[in-house]
Amino acid sequence: MFNIFVKDPNDPTHQGKTYVWQNSWDLSTGTIGVMVMVHGDNQGLVLPPRVASIQVVIISCGITAKTTDEGRKTIDHKCEELAKGWR
Repeated sequence: MFNIFVKDPNDPTHQGKTYVWQNSWDLSTGTIGVMVMVHGDNQGLVLPPRVASIQVVIISCGITAKTTDEGRKTIDHKCEELAKGWR
């Protein structure tokens, strides 16, 4: 890309040159950076459905080893109620 050479370590005369290995991450990281800047705000990142097919994940919290079966069912029921509004 930039025509950069180094001495070839495999050349017994030490006169040969070889290209250096180069990576260019600008397009991929730049594209992600622009997408985050365009679709993000102080509330978080909101990606369009074509980019992120799953838009919301509901995770139940507060379940411990001491939580009763009735308590677990209550939490699961509340999660299901929330999920209905997002489907």
